[in-house]
Amino acid sequence: MHAHFRPHYEAFSNLTNYPKFCHGLGQFHLNPRAILAVPVERGVVVEQEVKELLAAGMALMVEEVVDFFEKHMPQIAPTDFISALVHDPDVQILGISKALIPELANDVGCVAYEALYEAAERKGAL
Repeated sequence: MHAHFRPHYEAFSNLTNYPKFCHGLGQFHLNPRAILAVPVERGVVVEQEVKELLAAGMALMVEEVVDFFEKHMPQIAPTDFISALVHDPDVQILGISKALIPELANDVGCVAYEALYEAAERKGAL
């Protein structure tokens, strides 16, 4: 929200009060893929179990995003927000990346991105 819809960020923040995932002694926000990958890498969660939940989780997230913007911030089209999210460089994983690094295709972040993209397409949000 901050990166793509900055004029609306304060109102969004006041409505949601979402936590930020940071590290270190400052506002160094974690990359969204790291939020999924670190618990898997540290053995806190089982990778396959996370992957099995991603399609349903991303479908729910897309539904919730559409619902939120329609009800609470109609000045932003849900499709604009989802498109910005899907194409954000901290979120997007390009197909060429998977071609160049084949093991990336099985990475939890890559699986999550594909689930997000597919959920957005099914909802007609792209």
